Amino acid sequence: MHSTATPDTVAIARASQTLGVSLAVLAVLTAVLFWRLTTSIAVGAIGLALAALTVIPLVVPAPLRPRFALAVAATATLAAVFSGLDAGLLLAPLVLLAWLRVLVPWRVSHGFALANSLPWRLVCALAIALPGLLLIAGALTGTVELEVIGWAIVGIAVGVAVCLAAGLRLAGLVAALLGLVTLMLTVFIPGLLVIGTWWAGGLLAIVGAAAFIAWGERAESAVPSESVAP
Repeated sequence: MHSTATPDTVAIARASQTLGVSLAVLAVLTAVLFWRLTTSIAVGAIGLALAALTVIPLVVPAPLRPRFALAVAATATLAAVFSGLDAGLLLAPLVLLAWLRVLVPWRVSHGFALANSLPWRLVCALAIALPGLLLIAGALTGTVELEVIGWAIVGIAVGVAVCLAAGLRLAGLVAALLGLVTLMLTVFIPGLLVIGTWWAGGLLAIVGAAAFIAWGERAESAVPSESVAP
């Protein structure tokens, strides 16, 4: 007799809460970055308001969390559209994670497992490698100058992307941590390429975390549970 795998309710709730906490952390970093880069009280207030909103789905009763998460995603999207070009660009990673916060638990609840989907692993790997590939292209054309640490980070990111595509779940966690470090460096040591490093860190952190959370269990080929003697 073969058992049919069903989505684990506890795992789905854990995925939802983990992405929710990640969203709140990113929202706080975004709010701090806003206050460091802008003199506009209104723009700073938007960052603080969004940071506060992301906490709500974490504290409301479980049945209400999907609706509040959807409301947060919609609000973040509207804020990015109507807050001006620069603020909107900086809000883009937050918007992406807000929607993944809605979609990933829903897909997992319907049986999706990244471990069993090579096309989606390739998409995630490409997203993780994209910032590094763009930096390599810029370095080769002379538009970007990379130091040793820059080449090291690029090499790690591309290597992590390859490992993720090959089916190594831990690569998602490494990408998320590398992205978080990049985001924090952007917040506290902003340079000339703030939007570029913010987006790069955001992609690494968001896609890496989502991939790790949505990994699931690898499907195994059916093996007869009983052997029949000839």
